[in-house]
Amino acid sequence: MQRTRVDIQKIVSSVPVKVIPETLYYPDEEVLYKYHEADIKHHTLFKDINFSHGKITISKQLFEMEQLNGSKCIRQYAKCVGVKSCANLSCEDYGDPIPYTAKRDCRYCSEKLVKSGPCPVKFYYWAEENGVQRLLYCYGKHNHKEPPPYQTRKMAIETIGLAVIANPSLTAYQLSLGIGLPAGKAPTQLCATLINQDKLRHYAKSAKDKHYKVDTNSIVTIKQVETHLFTEVKEQKSM
Repeated sequence: MQRTRVDIQKIVSSVPVKVIPETLYYPDEEVLYKYHEADIKHHTLFKDINFSHGKITISKQLFEMEQLNGSKCIRQYAKCVGVKSCANLSCEDYGDPIPYTAKRDCRYCSEKLVKSGPCPVKFYYWAEENGVQRLLYCYGKHNHKEPPPYQTRKMAIETIGLAVIANPSLTAYQLSLGIGLPAGKAPTQLCATLINQDKLRHYAKSAKDKHYKVDTNSIVTIKQVETHLFTEVKEQKSM
């Protein structure tokens, strides 16, 4: 059976544009979203989507997108790979999907998790080659339920980082209460995944490690100088 080739450029040319502040957890099918994102790396473009996806394919061709004032864009796409759920029909976790990428067994009955099977949806991104405007389109219809949120928004991670750099003594528990965050917002208002204190702790530690990163090469150099000076002093005393 021969596959029908989809002309996605022709399809999106007639789709109304919906302007959004950032990428979505769960983009609606067959809606063309427009937003801004400074980072053009392909892995960050798919960062916020909470549907598990397969390999990201980047087109070698540039596309002029009318929705972005004719800007030349890099096009990328990835297939939705579905979800997993418990194989035990009597389990309370049955039908409550988790991300396809999860490696654990069922949290209730320890049964193996079953894959939902191939999903027909493809996620398409167009990123300006020399700009910050982006387009996102979800082609097709999902044949499974939405998984729970597991990707943490980039903006939320940055907000946690700024908070702990401004006040390094903040604990994960304090952050969970909104202490140190803008307007005292609870972290779950920034991103649903931040209900988990382990995630808060991880992002806080990563931000501090990056901000207060020690140059190990400099330490080695200082130690070498100290050793050299100590040797010189010792030799002079022995003369």
